[in-house]
Amino acid sequence: MITPEYNGSLPAVLKNAIDWTSRPYGRGALAGKRIAIIGLSTGRRGGARALEELRVIVGIAGGTVVEGACLAVGSAGHLFGPAPTPADTEVKAKIAEALRLLAA
Repeated sequence: MITPEYNGSLPAVLKNAIDWTSRPYGRGALAGKRIAIIGLSTGRRGGARALEELRVIVGIAGGTVVEGACLAVGSAGHLFGPAPTPADTEVKAKIAEALRLLAA
């Protein structure tokens, strides 16, 4: 799951989607699934607060957040633009590693 951070939390629409897909309890769409979480923010913390909440919510919904497959990307306003910077290249490598861990 990839989420922006809005006012120190994840967007309500993402929380609502997870709530709906978590039913019936124990048999929802996330039950038993391995999950990678990535936060994007234009701030320096990279959506870290949203990721903390998302980790808890995914766990309650029955998913398992894969350690090492979590990434907070700060100052993401220009990410993946037409002229990538060295920082963009580093972030892309970290995302690729998170996906590799998720698939392993």
